[in-house]
Amino acid sequence: MHPGNGQEFERLAVSCWERVFRDKRLTPAQQTDYITTGIEAAARALELDADSGTALVFKSILLRIQASAEANLERRQHLLSEADSLHNSAQALAKKRVSGL
Repeated sequence: MHPGNGQEFERLAVSCWERVFRDKRLTPAQQTDYITTGIEAAARALELDADSGTALVFKSILLRIQASAEANLERRQHLLSEADSLHNSAQALAKKRVSGL
């Protein structure tokens, strides 16, 4: 991967989500690894381009998946709050792009 290419990090985040979503043979530990890798990849893509709609959406989705497996209620609420914030940012970005056309 090229460290300055946000699209590669976006693709990695999407790929991690696909693997967790589709591969029912993954162990919980493997799922956790893919979720963590996907969240980190999306975060890196956002560092490179704060207006990356793909990274916003998939980081939000992966955080929700992570929250669903979280036993600590406070941590779960924190993850869901972050996911909501990212979701809202993605929606605002989409509206901005549509109105800018």
